[in-house]
Amino acid sequence: MPADKKSPAIRNKRVANTYEKTKTELIPLMDEEVFHLWQSVINILAEKEIKCAIEFTRKTKIVFPVIPSWQRLKLLITTQKFAAKYPRTSLVFFTDAPLAMASLDKAGSLDKTGFERWETTALKLAEKEEDVAIIFIQRTSRLLNDLDLDEILDWVERGSELFSTRPEAVELFFEGTFNGLANHIGKTSRKQRKCLFERGFKLALTNHRCVQSYFEKSPPVITELPKDEFTKWANTGEKIAEGSTFYCREYYNNSFTTLKRINPLFYDLIFNNAQSLLKKEQLLAGIYFSKLQEILLSIHPEELKTWVNTGIKLFEKDREIAIQYFRNSAILLQDLEITELEEWAMKGLEIFENNSAGARLYFSLKSKKSREFIEYLMSGVALKRVNNILTYYALGISGINFNIRSRNLLPEDHVDSIQPVVSGKTIYLVPTMKGYGDFEDNFMIYKLSVMHEVGHQKFGTTGYATKSFLPLLNKTSTNINSTHLEKIVASGDDKDNTVSLKDIISLFPQPSLAADIMGIVEDARIEYMITRVYRGLRRDFERVREKMVRNRKVPQNRTGIFMEALLLLSVDQEPPLVIDEVTKDLLEKARVLLDLKIFQPQSLTIDSLEVTFEIYEMLEKSILPENPRQYTSIQNLEYRGVGPGLHSENETEGNAGKALERFIPLTEWELAENEIIQENIQAGPKCALAKNWEVLSSFTYDEWDSRLRDYKSGWSTVYEVCPTGKSTDFYRDTLQNYIHEISLIKRIFRMMKPVSFRKLRRQSDGDEIDFDAIVEAFTDRKCGINPTERLYIRRDKRERDVATLFLVDISASTRKKLDNSKSILDVEKEALVLMTEALESIGDKYAIYAFSGDTRNDVEYYTIKDFGEVFSENVECKIDALEPADNTRLGPVIRHSITKLKEIDAKIKLLVLLSDGEPYDFGIADGKYENEVAIEDTKMAIQEGKALGMHFFCITVDSKASDYMHSIFSDVGYTIIDNATTLPERLPMLYNRLTT
Repeated sequence: MPADKKSPAIRNKRVANTYEKTKTELIPLMDEEVFHLWQSVINILAEKEIKCAIEFTRKTKIVFPVIPSWQRLKLLITTQKFAAKYPRTSLVFFTDAPLAMASLDKAGSLDKTGFERWETTALKLAEKEEDVAIIFIQRTSRLLNDLDLDEILDWVERGSELFSTRPEAVELFFEGTFNGLANHIGKTSRKQRKCLFERGFKLALTNHRCVQSYFEKSPPVITELPKDEFTKWANTGEKIAEGSTFYCREYYNNSFTTLKRINPLFYDLIFNNAQSLLKKEQLLAGIYFSKLQEILLSIHPEELKTWVNTGIKLFEKDREIAIQYFRNSAILLQDLEITELEEWAMKGLEIFENNSAGARLYFSLKSKKSREFIEYLMSGVALKRVNNILTYYALGISGINFNIRSRNLLPEDHVDSIQPVVSGKTIYLVPTMKGYGDFEDNFMIYKLSVMHEVGHQKFGTTGYATKSFLPLLNKTSTNINSTHLEKIVASGDDKDNTVSLKDIISLFPQPSLAADIMGIVEDARIEYMITRVYRGLRRDFERVREKMVRNRKVPQNRTGIFMEALLLLSVDQEPPLVIDEVTKDLLEKARVLLDLKIFQPQSLTIDSLEVTFEIYEMLEKSILPENPRQYTSIQNLEYRGVGPGLHSENETEGNAGKALERFIPLTEWELAENEIIQENIQAGPKCALAKNWEVLSSFTYDEWDSRLRDYKSGWSTVYEVCPTGKSTDFYRDTLQNYIHEISLIKRIFRMMKPVSFRKLRRQSDGDEIDFDAIVEAFTDRKCGINPTERLYIRRDKRERDVATLFLVDISASTRKKLDNSKSILDVEKEALVLMTEALESIGDKYAIYAFSGDTRNDVEYYTIKDFGEVFSENVECKIDALEPADNTRLGPVIRHSITKLKEIDAKIKLLVLLSDGEPYDFGIADGKYENEVAIEDTKMAIQEGKALGMHFFCITVDSKASDYMHSIFSDVGYTIIDNATTLPERLPMLYNRLTT
């Protein structure tokens, strides 16, 4: 044991006080050499920085007891080296180096080579930059158990090159490396980390302010993306870093989250668009990625190219209007289709040519012209707004589930027309329908387009039995291709012995003419059958046809005139054409054929084929000899679909299949990317659909934006969902576990029931005479006082008139485990069970709903029990089925609950919210729902309910909720339950207090 009198004194008095308090405990842990060295370090630090000396002295009490005696001397020797020049570093080294020692300790003997390399590296770094040395010591001492020392030292050696090339980057680079990259050791290989490190080094030379975001976010990217896709991701980030620190950080922080929500088939498309923008300016690519996730809530990935190309056109005219365009696109695309956005942008470009200042206001959405043009564009019917309506309409009326998609997703070489393109049960419709009247008229065209294809599915066919087809050939004198006929019959389907419509049409001398005749006749038959089955559509078809036959092109030869007139006759429209007598006679015969064979309840596609043979034969005998092979195909009515095999106007000649595609869709695409819908990010209730729960309906609600001091109109979508469950085990187990508590609660609740009737005396009318009032009246009269007329007793029925809506938060955080091993959601569900039992005993009106959500476009509202619903086993199953989901977007669910309460007739309307945390939901830019924005929107939603006379109360199990709870619920009431496990017993008692 060292003798204190032999030791040198601690020269600084402040330090000496701490030293004296500490020394007694530490002397047993030190031999004389260690003791004197310890005192020496204290004195050295005291001369440099008193605070460090005091802290070192105190830290010794923590460090020395946990390390072996043989390590203490080694630790103090190196600490002394640091203390002389780098007091702050010496303190960090003293506290953190034992971790490195423990990691490098092999079989009880310190690996001198390894530890000395580590401490030498720390000293070298301190000589260059003390803060960097501190980062190295603190971070790497904790990594040595999992990361090889050689790899760490390789990083340091390479990173130290920045001292000479970019000294301002060194600290951020090492912070990023050891905080970000090293935190993903278990999920990355050494080769992957080397790749990430080298790219990070390159990024530091370009823009060191982005390095930390890169190292933090890049490890999951390299492990989850294919090599080529990661290279594109990394290259894009480096390019953006050259132009903008802000957008570069945004890119690294958010881009991979966006990519994970998109089908990988679209990654090439996304990065190719980014490359196009990078060629113009890095800032554009940064804005592109910052808005990408929000944009994809409104459009399909394949439509991104249109969005980007429009922005590039604007950039080539003016940089500022292009930037405003990209920044505001997400807002506009909530209401506009991508083609409408392009039209809006081109209108702004026209303005720019004459008034650049006006154009900048236009693109910033601040000009009257901009708002008026947006309103004009919205006067049409956007497919995105009626897509679901059309889908469910077809499904409900026919049982056929069509995929309704935008024509924007078609290949670029496809015919540019408003006609639907039909591939199997997928219908591609023009993105916006306008120009045919008001909203109802334009929507009707969409509706009839879908119904026309419903008819083809229900009443049409594209194959024929050979035995029914061959007799038609015996009736006709048309010069068919007999050689081809033999091949067709020989190659027919052996099993069903059928021949395709395409092969039959190819037998005609002029297949394109025969295809048009067949198309006109078959479409007429299909629509006859549709209007016969769905009689309400007849008038709709008539109105649309009248509009669409106007201003059609007049054919230039007799065959064309005949075909145009035949089309119009088939839809009961008189042809406004100059027609010679021969053609009139042919048309009259064709009309008779349609009446006799097509417009009949039992007509089939084979009848259409027979009429086609007969009409073709009539033409062959009269008109065709004058116009050999001069026929140009006519245009069908715009609401009727064409096949996807039709790519250009001139490719049908001589090709029976292509010719038929003008009227009867035959081709069905098999391209994978054309079968993909952006479900994860575009389509609504994700959790409900994943569980196959029924989506009852959807509602849109405004949200209050405290930054704008205004409502954002129709900002969020709430999906009302009916969950399904198969088990009542949870409900039954809870009843058993709380059997005594439930019995007590029921007794208390029954005491809340009022007496059924009470007597109200001295009433102006009633059920019986109030004799006391009569006596008083006679007395008053004798005294000369006018007597009262209130001489009756009325019995007033008393009832509790309370309607309570329980709203339960089932966000992801409710899966947190409590001390009793139950999750927060478990105790919420138990509380619902006890509350349900209590309410059923008293007869109050009540409803139970749960909620969660993922972005403003997917707020899910789960119906557990409606107000009018009788409690049953089904409710028990629904409670059992609830599981933690996503986020907590409170404003919209409170507004939807207000809508529910408005429908209930009750004197007292109460909403009780059970939650475990503050409002939050995922979003990008204006879509973010957090902090003040989320709190203020929730507060405003409550104020909206209060204005209607409703009452609110919040119960939370978030022990840190006092700040935001007071801000949101101070005007209505709330309670914080520190011990969440007591919620089941406390909820009924709180309800009792609130309603009595």
